[in-house]
Amino acid sequence: LKVLELDPNSFTMYSNISNVYLLLNDTKNSFKYVNIVMTKYPKLNFYFDLALIYDYQHKHEKALLNYEKYIKNLDQEKLLEKYLFTIKRILLNYLLLGNVEKTKYYLDILQKHKSTDDVIEKVMNASADNTLTKLLQDTDFKAKLKVDVYKASMI
Repeated sequence: LKVLELDPNSFTMYSNISNVYLLLNDTKNSFKYVNIVMTKYPKLNFYFDLALIYDYQHKHEKALLNYEKYIKNLDQEKLLEKYLFTIKRILLNYLLLGNVEKTKYYLDILQKHKSTDDVIEKVMNASADNTLTKLLQDTDFKAKLKVDVYKASMI
């Protein structure tokens, strides 16, 4: 917090402090610093930070709303990697909510960009076999999804 005394206009520091509080499991202060930076710099896109807090709290609907706001405000050419990472996060949240239609929609986006990992690969295979609903009944896989959602909120 001393860094803000040195440079109270550093929007990056507000975001970093918010992330540190999130890592400390203090979502109240994490929200506080995201809200400060969003109020001070309304034209900057801090919806991703807000979505991570909601992800951390397993509030999937609110996380989705903010991830989608973030995506709408992205410069996709410069930030393709972050864009695809966010698409994966949206997909995982819809999958955890059991929304097969939206899961497939975001899966198509990842497939078009050839963006995959072991979790997405399993979802792709289940989608091809029309067994996404069955995949969600697999408690081990669902637990792995929740860990993946949690780990990503630590970035």
